[in-house]
Amino acid sequence: MLRVPDVRVTTTVPARGRTTRFARALRPAAVVAAAALAAVPAGASAAPPLAIPGTVVASGGFETGSLSQWSGIARVKARSITVVRKPVREGRFAARFEVRNGENPIGFGDRAQIQIDTGEREGQTRWYSWSTRVAKDFPRYRSFQVLAQWHARAGGSPPIAFFAEGDDLVLRLHRHAAPGRVIDIRDIWRGPLPRGEWRDIRMQVRWSGDDRRGWVRLWIDGRPQRFDNGALRRRIRTMYPGIGNYFTMGYYRQSGLSRPGIVFHDGFRMSRG
Repeated sequence: MLRVPDVRVTTTVPARGRTTRFARALRPAAVVAAAALAAVPAGASAAPPLAIPGTVVASGGFETGSLSQWSGIARVKARSITVVRKPVREGRFAARFEVRNGENPIGFGDRAQIQIDTGEREGQTRWYSWSTRVAKDFPRYRSFQVLAQWHARAGGSPPIAFFAEGDDLVLRLHRHAAPGRVIDIRDIWRGPLPRGEWRDIRMQVRWSGDDRRGWVRLWIDGRPQRFDNGALRRRIRTMYPGIGNYFTMGYYRQSGLSRPGIVFHDGFRMSRG
């Protein structure tokens, strides 16, 4: 089992041609996306959104035609993250993330990622949904490849993350007693990750640094999923004790992988209630 390297997320001064705005908002997002969209013909709306209960309190569905709903961006080149009209899962727009070997905008790991401040705290219950699609030629590495994650506001591996591993989508939790103190790593769910097809992800999470209080529920393509212990609700700590989270999606992977990879995401939302 591969662990995401422990890191402390910081904002660095970008080299020329780079966009690095991660963990803090430094300037308006998505300059390139608007220009790219101007040359793309309009199309019909795609499938309806993946609904979640309660009041939506965070949304990043790209329907602005830009990345303006996201507070952080980490990319090396303009083409690393673009807003596109095709393929889309819902509405008119989705986001495309491309990573090539050596594309490392913040000092560790090759990546193209966006961030939104979801601000989860101890004892909160939240719903989430979004759609993910990997390209038909997406590489089948066993090295770590992260598609989405909740990251603690501290150095360390993400408490909850979705990994691409071979032909599988894996939900992996890094249980921490504190920053820098890993208890263990649990793969609590694994399912197929077909190339060139959308996977609709819907989750309900009770956020807690206590294994008795935290839990996760998961639906893939509208179907409830059973976890490694056979349950539909997996009790486990879901955050570092006493430390809140933010959410990132895109494509983050181990440095040194030779083949490029492309991932699409669409329709992110979070609700309470």
